Amino acid sequence: MASGDWTNAWQIAAELGHYVADSHQPLHLTVNYDGEDTGNDGIHWRYESKLFSYYLNSLPLPEGTGKYWSNTLDSVFGYIDDIYPYVDSILIDDDAASSLDPYYGSVYYESMWSELETLSIDVIHQAIMDLADIWVTAWENAGKPLPPEYQPRTIHVPTDFLSIQSAINAANDGDTVMVETGNYIETIDFNGKNIIVTSNFILTADTADISQTVIQGRTPLASVVAFHSNENSSATLCGFTIISQQNELDGGGISIYSASPTLSHLRITTKEETILGKPAVYGGSGGGIYLESSQSILSDITLTKNEAMSGGGVCALNSKLRMENLQVYQNFATGGGFSFLAQGSGMAFTNSSVFIKNSIIAKNTAAGAIIYGFGLYSNNSDIEMINVTITGNRFADGTEAYAIGSGGGIYMDNSSNLNVLNSILWDNATAEEIYVTNSGDSGAIAISHSDIEGGVDAGIELNSGQLFWLDGNFSADPQFTDTTSGDYHLLQNSACIDAGVQDTMITYNQNMDTLYFPVLEYSGTAPDIGALESSYPVTIFSTAEFPAGFHLAQNYPNPFNPETTIQYEVPRAVFVKLEIFNMVGQKIVTLVNEWQEPGRYSIDWDASQYSTGIYFYRLLADDYSSVKRCIFVK
Repeated sequence: MASGDWTNAWQIAAELGHYVADSHQPLHLTVNYDGEDTGNDGIHWRYESKLFSYYLNSLPLPEGTGKYWSNTLDSVFGYIDDIYPYVDSILIDDDAASSLDPYYGSVYYESMWSELETLSIDVIHQAIMDLADIWVTAWENAGKPLPPEYQPRTIHVPTDFLSIQSAINAANDGDTVMVETGNYIETIDFNGKNIIVTSNFILTADTADISQTVIQGRTPLASVVAFHSNENSSATLCGFTIISQQNELDGGGISIYSASPTLSHLRITTKEETILGKPAVYGGSGGGIYLESSQSILSDITLTKNEAMSGGGVCALNSKLRMENLQVYQNFATGGGFSFLAQGSGMAFTNSSVFIKNSIIAKNTAAGAIIYGFGLYSNNSDIEMINVTITGNRFADGTEAYAIGSGGGIYMDNSSNLNVLNSILWDNATAEEIYVTNSGDSGAIAISHSDIEGGVDAGIELNSGQLFWLDGNFSADPQFTDTTSGDYHLLQNSACIDAGVQDTMITYNQNMDTLYFPVLEYSGTAPDIGALESSYPVTIFSTAEFPAGFHLAQNYPNPFNPETTIQYEVPRAVFVKLEIFNMVGQKIVTLVNEWQEPGRYSIDWDASQYSTGIYFYRLLADDYSSVKRCIFVK
């Protein structure tokens, strides 16, 4: 299997079936296999062949799935030890049956089966399951390769399986578990399966499917969803509301350890009656999501009313993350237990590298004797944020007089570095929006085209490290539409409208360190500052005759079945290549491979000949390269 020689693999698998079956026949485990030493001559044929030919149609099939054996030899001798004692039972029952019918007619076999039915069915079922275990063990040791004829399946819950976990257990890499709307009270573990688990949202793009497809944890002692077995980015969770029942463990909603799944279009919260909202939690990090040793992608996720001592919404350790379109709202960090230290009401990162784009961290609260970072806490981490809004993060009600708080927006500890681009930090708990400690080696902050309350003088407390206060920064009320209801769009007169930049690289010190503003979609003459683009005025890109730069748009619809449209822009005459790749990086089709004039282009792709799954499309033009992901579901 490891070498891809599937013809030989099937042959050897069948041969293993013969030997596994033989080793479960009790009489094969004794020198007296045919009864010649005990006066039971011919028992081997009578028991193995003749008896079962009479009762073959009454044999039930076992239920279950194969499991991995860490030591195959020990496991084989283990079942041999279990089966060997059956030899005496067969010989004793043969004596009794032959005394009733010495000519071995129907009376003999009826007597044998009445005594040996349970024993015989047991050894047959053991043989089937042990063979499955051996096949699974070989397959996992080979790296879990799929045969070339395997076609990814869509498994439906509850039609095919009643629970999500049972569907996951039956799935193979590349399969999709499609979950209908409903309330599923269970905890699930991907168990190393690189599969898509999704609600109907992946087909409909209707957010009602997110709110109406609920996975609710049934115990306060476990995360609702776990990725703990080296799952990669093909392992996808999409389109659910996740409700946890605990707030004292790492990752009440989702726990990710040594895995890098893709999470998208989720709402993660805590069951109302379990929310404490006061400094009484004695442990736990990442009330909504906890990540350790991960390189995950998180997009379009709302985290609200989750609790932890560190990272009320999200906490990451030793990870490299990309986050887009997150709303981290009304989460809680509490300094309970012995430390009374709360860190990062919204997010907390340690020894990590994190990119955050188009996200809101708002109205999170903290309680404790000492509070570090009401919006975001960073410890020896590199954080880059583009078009992020951090606002309204506060002390928990009635606790301000009893606590010391620093870093109303962001707290930077132990050599952390921070880039702030096109972002708003406004109206948070403390006078300074960004606080930098004296601990560790010097870190650096670079801020460009951002609205920071208090500006360079009052908005940043720089105890160590370096500050690069670059062009385009200012301090003015961003004029959000309605913070009470959580609407952080900009009013028409906001100074943040059209005040950002895009598709630009800025070199800002002698070390040639740079800030990169990617290509952004926006209304008006330039991108707005903050997470949400306003509707004033309604003009796409610029009024120039040709596009201002290269741009590859997200396909539409996405997910799709079977056709989707890919749009892109080129600002000058150039040779263009547009290619599609499967999720293992193999190019499957080239849609464009020609010289094109400047303009906006639209290409349709029909994927009907391909299987359900995740695909990537790449635009190449001169030095420009952009890759986006799309999802095809039949």
